[in-house]
Amino acid sequence: LEMNTRIQVEHPVTEVTSGVDLVGEQVEIARGKRLPRWRGGLAGHFVEPRGAAMELRLNAEDPAEGFRPSTGRITSLRLPTAPWVRVDCGVEAGSEVTPFYDSLLAKVIAWGPTRGEAMARLEGALRETVVGGVATTVPLGLALLADEGFRAARNHCQYLAERLEEPSFFPGMPPEEELPLLAAAAAWISRARSSSRPAAAAAMAAAASPGSAPAAPPSPAAASPWAQRGRWRDLP
Repeated sequence: LEMNTRIQVEHPVTEVTSGVDLVGEQVEIARGKRLPRWRGGLAGHFVEPRGAAMELRLNAEDPAEGFRPSTGRITSLRLPTAPWVRVDCGVEAGSEVTPFYDSLLAKVIAWGPTRGEAMARLEGALRETVVGGVATTVPLGLALLADEGFRAARNHCQYLAERLEEPSFFPGMPPEEELPLLAAAAAWISRARSSSRPAAAAAMAAAASPGSAPAAPPSPAAASPWAQRGRWRDLP
């Protein structure tokens, strides 16, 4: 048996099917939160899994070349924004992928009431994903989601290795000449969605109104990742 003294990479699958923020619970325990006692306490804290979820590790690797690490600069990046899809990402356009660290760039997780619906949502999310500049595992994920045996849940520990031996299963990465077209399409979609947001429309209207003061340039502190930590909070 394997025992890890860390949280699993696939913990988002557990989080979206259980509704429990595992990382948040770890932080609270580190701050002194006490777990309930088993007798009369812990037994009432079990959760019932809801639906199904799947995760793709978006790695900078080339599956067509034996999962050889792919390094270089990420020239373009488009991540999925569909409902019921979660993305944990640690890079952006312009990031440099070096050979000195793990090849994991992001994790794409899709939830659905059934396994089939989770697969369909994950497939849609991967088709929306574009990473330019480096090879990734996204095309392999799409091939696996389209595989009849995998869709019928006939997969096993050696299933992927066996299927990769069949040339018809995974044709490889998209041709290099198609990547700029994919990146351009992703950029167009991103601009179209951004322009339709109410906040952007309100800002444009305010800027166009007569007598409006010019917008102040953003402060350097606003660009700091610590100023954009989202749900994270400072610990006392």
